[in-house]
Amino acid sequence: MKWAYFIQRGACVVAVLLAALVSSFAAAAPVVSFSSPDDLNNLIVGQSVTVRVNLANLASGDELQYLAATVNFDGAALGIPTSIDDGAILPSPLNDPLDFVTASAYGLADGNFLTAGTTSASHITSNGTFYTFHLIAQAPATGQIAFNFVDALQFNPANPSQPLQTGITAGAALPFSVTVPEPALGGMVPLALALLHRRRKPDPVTAAVIE
Repeated sequence: MKWAYFIQRGACVVAVLLAALVSSFAAAAPVVSFSSPDDLNNLIVGQSVTVRVNLANLASGDELQYLAATVNFDGAALGIPTSIDDGAILPSPLNDPLDFVTASAYGLADGNFLTAGTTSASHITSNGTFYTFHLIAQAPATGQIAFNFVDALQFNPANPSQPLQTGITAGAALPFSVTVPEPALGGMVPLALALLHRRRKPDPVTAAVIE
């Protein structure tokens, strides 16, 4: 009987621990991360580059009233963003045109969503692309595109004026490498042939003297 008691008690402890583990996974903080359709490790000077800032792990039923992400990179290598586009997770239309604002500078891209709206339609309620920014490779270099700042607040239906600190995690940096394009051989061959022909062609004055 004593062993049965301890076995039953042990089983209860394991069940509680498993439930806590499942609960912790379910309550994991949202994550912002990068993605790009381009091969960032093989960029060449002058090439256009697209980088997406994505939101993941937002639990079903959660609504973000505030989401911000600031990105830094080597400005000498990638310059200033040529444009920053709204992502699919942003409300459309926005509750207020100024609910989502962006900023770009040398080596920086920033997106900031903040709304006073109290309806689900005015909040971020799904995972996906937060914003996309575009760059042009400027000079040979290797480096990283990394988050400098991320933050989020969850809508509080019990007290809309007091949003909840939900916590958010910044994803890994995105490495890149820019090189100078090699000269095209196709353009050099005709030039080489033309120079060779010019060297072989007799000078008219010399040819007249020989005759």
